[in-house]
Amino acid sequence: EDFCFFDPTAVDSFLLPQRRLGSVPSRLVHDLDSVETLKEEQKVGGNGWISKFKRTKLKGTQAVFTSKAVVKCILRHRRICKTFNEVLSKIPIDFEAHGERSIRLTGHLGGISKPDNAVREISLGCPNDTVRSVEMDGLCRAFENGVVPNLRRLHVELHPESGEVGVFRLLAALSTNPLSNLVELDISGSYIGQSSARKLSDVLCGNEWERVKRLRIARNGTGEYGTKFLVKGLASKEGCGRGLEVLDMARNDIRKGFKTLPKALGSAFLELQTLDINNNAIDASAVSSASVECMVPLSKHSLTWLDASFNTMGDLGAKEFVTLMFSFETRMKFLDLAGLDGGVEFAIALSEVMGNGGFKFLEELNLSGNSIARQGCERMMGTIGSCVSLTHLNFRNCMLGDDGVNGLVGGMREGRLNALKVLNISANNVLRSLVNVSTCLKAGFCPNLRVLDVSKNAPTEEVRGGLWVWKDKFFT
Repeated sequence: EDFCFFDPTAVDSFLLPQRRLGSVPSRLVHDLDSVETLKEEQKVGGNGWISKFKRTKLKGTQAVFTSKAVVKCILRHRRICKTFNEVLSKIPIDFEAHGERSIRLTGHLGGISKPDNAVREISLGCPNDTVRSVEMDGLCRAFENGVVPNLRRLHVELHPESGEVGVFRLLAALSTNPLSNLVELDISGSYIGQSSARKLSDVLCGNEWERVKRLRIARNGTGEYGTKFLVKGLASKEGCGRGLEVLDMARNDIRKGFKTLPKALGSAFLELQTLDINNNAIDASAVSSASVECMVPLSKHSLTWLDASFNTMGDLGAKEFVTLMFSFETRMKFLDLAGLDGGVEFAIALSEVMGNGGFKFLEELNLSGNSIARQGCERMMGTIGSCVSLTHLNFRNCMLGDDGVNGLVGGMREGRLNALKVLNISANNVLRSLVNVSTCLKAGFCPNLRVLDVSKNAPTEEVRGGLWVWKDKFFT
């Protein structure tokens, strides 16, 4: 929309001021080096685009340009315009649209006859406005014709009305002309189902997809069997799983399909750093199946970010999960184990991993919704000092009580939580032990703490008053 014309006939090589050309003739844009076209455009009347340059004077100079001067400039230097057009074709273009814009965009892509190397990113649909079947036609036609060979990121959120037929058609189009430069594929929220998950695994098995680093398939209902096929396909020698860095499989109801994942982490997904498997109904039996599949606890994986929250494993299942995944010195930085329904045994397993240096690089740990109680908290405080990088700790609704919080205070006094910046001990039925927290902080322990959540604990007036005294002094 914005052009800046250069007039080489001026002595000092002045630049015309930038102008927004609202109605540049399409034939001028598509045929910039055509003398006949430019001569024809020179005859445009007062309402034409050239009239915008009728009298253009640069501030601080005596130079005045007319519409004829502009056209003369372009006529004399057609090569400059041609080069400019070539430069424009190489600038990366990102398309993001939904609703009516999505329909127009897919129609445009479907109508392109030759490859457009400038398109780098396509994002269609959102949770409130997903891609319908009418938009699938143009998109699939574009992939079948190979018009976006340099596409780096593809995000498509399909509408339920597209059904499996729409998903199969999209996958078939992708397999016709594989996007060999694709880095991220995101089809989250498309509800592809188990059979389409198997088809997706077949598509991603080709060597043409080896550059894919980020795969996001959350909220797709892949289920137990679809997940098994998908993980095995990605972990195969021809699959793209060996180069994956991000895998998002949240909210897919994978259940016992989880058993194939740990083994792939230790053998095939050697570059995978981010894994999201929250809300997948992974229970104790699924974890046991995974342990049997691996035969021994994992001895290596590259994960630094793991969200396994809200999978009701129970105390023993959560303990087995920790033993399976973290029995070596990991590089974990973020770990979310909220809502696993773990207990004391789960907390003891975590303390053992900490004691062995397994969480040396850990920065954020979320254990909310696990009943670790006083005994579990005390065991963890005994070894948490090895987590020298820990800045965020969430003990919300962990049934700590006053005794558990006193154990936490003991860890503070011994200097095991010096790097901590955020602490959440809300909803733990804590009463008088908050006085000890107050005393500990006023004494200078936990010097980096800036956020403390003690809500939903109903402390006494005396304790509440004590907390209020130092709130403004120590916290931002």
